[in-house]
Amino acid sequence: MSLKAHDQPTIRKPMAEPDAVRLSALVDAGPEAVAILDGEWRYVYVNMAFERLIRLSPEALIGKSIWAVTPQLLSTPFEQELRGTMANRRSARIEFQGADGQRFDIHAMPFGDGMAFFARDITELRKATEDLRHNEQRFRAILNTEPGCVILLDRAGHVVDTNPAGLELLEVDGYGDILGRPIASFVASHDLAAVEALIASVFRGESSTIGIEIVGYRGSRRRVEHRAAPLRNTDGEIVAALSITTDMTARHEVEATLRRRAMQHAVLASLGALALRDTDVDELTRKAVDAIHEILGLPTRVALDMLRRFGLAQAAPGLGGEEPSAPVRLDREDEDFVRSAAHLLSSAMERRRAEDTLREREEQLRQAQKMEAIGQLAGGVAHDFNNLLTVINVHTDLLLQQLGEGKPMRHDVEEIARAATRAASLTRQLLTFSRKQVIQPRVLDLARVVTGVEPMLRRLIGEDVDFESDVEGPIDPVVADEGEIEQVLINLVVNARDAMPQGGKLRMRAANARVDDALCARHPSLRPGDYVQLTVSDSGMGMTAETMARAFEPFFTTKEPGRGTGLGLSTVYAVVKQCGGVITVDSEPGSGTVFCVYLPTAAGAEVEPAIIPGRRAQSRAGETILLAEDEDSVRRLARRVLESQGYTVLEAINGEDALRLATDYSGVIDLLLSDVVMPELGGRLLAERLTLARPETEVLFMSGYTDDDILRRGLLERGQRLLQKPFTATALAHEVRSVLDAARRRRSTAHVSHDDD
Repeated sequence: MSLKAHDQPTIRKPMAEPDAVRLSALVDAGPEAVAILDGEWRYVYVNMAFERLIRLSPEALIGKSIWAVTPQLLSTPFEQELRGTMANRRSARIEFQGADGQRFDIHAMPFGDGMAFFARDITELRKATEDLRHNEQRFRAILNTEPGCVILLDRAGHVVDTNPAGLELLEVDGYGDILGRPIASFVASHDLAAVEALIASVFRGESSTIGIEIVGYRGSRRRVEHRAAPLRNTDGEIVAALSITTDMTARHEVEATLRRRAMQHAVLASLGALALRDTDVDELTRKAVDAIHEILGLPTRVALDMLRRFGLAQAAPGLGGEEPSAPVRLDREDEDFVRSAAHLLSSAMERRRAEDTLREREEQLRQAQKMEAIGQLAGGVAHDFNNLLTVINVHTDLLLQQLGEGKPMRHDVEEIARAATRAASLTRQLLTFSRKQVIQPRVLDLARVVTGVEPMLRRLIGEDVDFESDVEGPIDPVVADEGEIEQVLINLVVNARDAMPQGGKLRMRAANARVDDALCARHPSLRPGDYVQLTVSDSGMGMTAETMARAFEPFFTTKEPGRGTGLGLSTVYAVVKQCGGVITVDSEPGSGTVFCVYLPTAAGAEVEPAIIPGRRAQSRAGETILLAEDEDSVRRLARRVLESQGYTVLEAINGEDALRLATDYSGVIDLLLSDVVMPELGGRLLAERLTLARPETEVLFMSGYTDDDILRRGLLERGQRLLQKPFTATALAHEVRSVLDAARRRRSTAHVSHDDD
């Protein structure tokens, strides 16, 4: 296009309805400046932010060439870059400085036969950065090693820089998600005025400290102490506000809890001392009611009624004549406090019993904290172990594909595959223990699950137990998570083993069952209908009625200290309930115990077939897969498997690398296969950014564990697929093909529906 053409643009009308209306509704009120050019470099759309940025009205822009509106851009590197972007039809990020020193960050991308601009003014950000550049290296070293959260703010309150601790506190994945953003977007609304006043005072040369509430990117709220001071350049000018933010949430919570507990303990001690002296019951009651009113804020009538409910009524039936108050809900600690006060009023012996209960619960808390620490360790170990098992599984699967039946080495390779499968089962148990195992219910053949877990159970129970496993006839399918059903069987069998310290008989049985009214009368939680029944029975010591009533309570155990956590049966109960089932227990002292798990049937549903190692999945040539995995050995093997199936594979070592590859690749990317947890840019954000630019790309995640990132965001609930490590070559090929075929069917159905319309 000649300069003459620039100077004489043809005026076009604004975009036609309804496209212009929808576009304006989306971007007109947005904070980012947006402009759209047609193929002749003419403005066809600008939003209000772009008008403010370029300081021209729509009448001065629409229909006019960019070169006519801003001729100073001609014969500059900006023009060359922009023309190259238009010619190559690819996105570009351009930084431009105007004649008045104003600086812009411009993201240009193809749009129709023209292009779209996304621009923002970074003048203040660049100025603050350049003022600090002379001391940047030393400052960065100090910043990164500072354990506290350090944030630099410009005069407008935008984030200029932060350190890793700042990223963690504000729950952002990288510096690109925070630099240039207003700090106000991370501050609770009721503290905004205080933060604005703090920044203003710092740029007046003052230092201040305030307590505020921070709202993280993922929504968590933290109480912090925000200390801010001016940061000056070599000329003494204030170039930024330097703030050090300390997370005080845990401290505030602990202090509040300690204060309340201290008050409660002081009251209980005082009441206990009075109870040991022959003090009048009415006086003790008045002191207890006053204390409950002061500590818990309950009205005196309600406090008195609660004392009666927790035992005082039997000791002093003549107290007061008021009507009972409505029930009040308290948390466990406050309820224990009121209960303890009532017991102390009843007798000194009751006081000692309450103190014993308190010590027991403190021990339970310590045990829970210890288990949490062990669970965290187990989850981390299982994650690394799953990567190793993936390498083993894929290699053995590839060997099995090459070794036909009867080959001398095939038996050895199959033994390796079986050992890896058993190791993977142990890893699933670690992940379940640490609560990092994702739950994926599907249609299961319970006969296959019971048969598969039987060898492991035999090793667990030892040789002094006569173990029998029985699957009776064809069994209806059920909907459940296979790993959780395995965990139910393991917990029940281990519990039965522990009930027979001198050995005995243990039977595990699976069968279809019809629950009738007679059985429902014995177990009210059951409802008549068809179930699949899993039974684990033993000839052990049995349980009393009182023990059976508490068998599924968390932390309840009849074993001596150090031998049991009291969580095995409570875990079984939770899993069965999650599956929509019921668990019953029948036992008598000296006569053994029978646990029965009833799972609703999914009669008529198609059981998902087991993936057979060494069997190839059907593939289609010509599809392209973007593979993002930071573990080198897993990534190389996945690429080898996929290329052997005829796919074109773009290999990326992390999320940032994957985005660069996708930007440079001009063809269609059919599938993103990404690990969930990767350094710099995780799988979730990678998928969001890639599918924004390439909506046709399907997504398949893979992970050795699922931390809060995937669960909080609910990716699986939105239809995203997850391939759990460790996987085999066959499982990888099968899952990739399944995702791509499902996408093809959706597009075909949508096309047919469109033709019908």
